[in-house]
Amino acid sequence: VIIIIPDQFSFEYDKKLYKALGARLFNSVSVISFNKVSQEILKKHGSEKGEYADELTKQIMMYLAVKKFKASKASRYYVKQLDKPNFIVRLLDFVKDLRQASISAENFQAAALSVNGTLAEKVGDLQQVYYDYCEILSEKGLKDSLTAVGEASEIALNNNYFKDSFVFIEEFSGFSFDELIMLEVIISQAKSVFAA
Repeated sequence: VIIIIPDQFSFEYDKKLYKALGARLFNSVSVISFNKVSQEILKKHGSEKGEYADELTKQIMMYLAVKKFKASKASRYYVKQLDKPNFIVRLLDFVKDLRQASISAENFQAAALSVNGTLAEKVGDLQQVYYDYCEILSEKGLKDSLTAVGEASEIALNNNYFKDSFVFIEEFSGFSFDELIMLEVIISQAKSVFAA
């Protein structure tokens, strides 16, 4: 039995489940998030070459991407923001949104060519920083952790990871693109899937 819930609810949910099931039955249930189940899949069945970057490493990689972009003097819109520390945090949030929507640096680069005016300047700057960030991660042999769910989905599909499982999905108000792909794999393989 696998119960998938958002990370922020795991402690409370574990307590609630332990109280309802008792120790013996509780130990036969896995309460896990999409990211943690992805890590388990990648650990059990292997991963493509590359280690996942933690949050601090991502900040450093983004700092290097911004520094590279600034040195290129190609910025058309975000010239002043490039020196502000909070801009890196905002860029990482933006990249997280792109990754959750499964938009690669190449996809974003292609989309940037279809806009005009001030929007073209903004998008052009953002797409270049995103591209540089992804390139620097790759050069260091690292991957953004948000890609773990997508990669694990493919591995789970090929290895029947969820075969004969009972999967419960609770407490979500929405799903990222990669989580929806994982859900498709779960539904195709699990014995039963329940969502609340």
